[in-house]
Amino acid sequence: MTRTRRWWIAVAAVACLGLGVGPDAFAQPDRKQKMEETREQLRQQMERAKGDRASAQGGGMMGGMMPGEGAGMMMPGMMPGVGGMMPGMPPELKDFLVEEFPERFEHWLELSKHKGPEVERERREIMEFAQEMMRLRHENPEAFEEERETQALERRSHELGDRIHRTEDEVEREALRKKMKGVLGELFDIRESHREREAEEIERELERIRAILKKRQDNRDAIIKRRMAELSGEGEALEW
Repeated sequence: MTRTRRWWIAVAAVACLGLGVGPDAFAQPDRKQKMEETREQLRQQMERAKGDRASAQGGGMMGGMMPGEGAGMMMPGMMPGVGGMMPGMPPELKDFLVEEFPERFEHWLELSKHKGPEVERERREIMEFAQEMMRLRHENPEAFEEERETQALERRSHELGDRIHRTEDEVEREALRKKMKGVLGELFDIRESHREREAEEIERELERIRAILKKRQDNRDAIIKRRMAELSGEGEALEW
């Protein structure tokens, strides 16, 4: 008999005793003696079950699981971490990062080996980034492609910077500087194009707000009259 089954049998039996199932429910010879034996057996099973639970908890049993279940199991959406289980990344975000931003997912995996407030902050930022990029890919594919290209150029510029810092060969250093200048030039053009579009969006919003303000000024008396009716209650009879 499995530990889980033995646990539930014991609980159910004790519940029946607690509900007042009397001697008449056991229509057998020597009823009193048999009831005492039954109670003793149930007490022993309960003790064994408690021992099973304590043992399972000591072995890393997760809350909400029954004895014998889940010891050492990895639940969906969980990833191994130092000192126990750490909340993992939803499968859809994981697949998205692996496909579109593999370096971010690699960083996520590396963070999963550690713990602490700073680690959790970085993990949260990666998840928020993945969620925002998924939304952008769905709502604005063109902006998503631009952002993905920006991320790739940023990564490339950091890699070139590291290589320049490490090399002692002046010829190689100069060649790397030229490459970095080209990468940063592309990155600058993309960023400025993005800022220009943002400025255009702001201008359109300002035009819309100015149009609303003009319309309100043109209807100033009507707006004031309606507000007076609302405050005085005179307009209730005219409500639709």
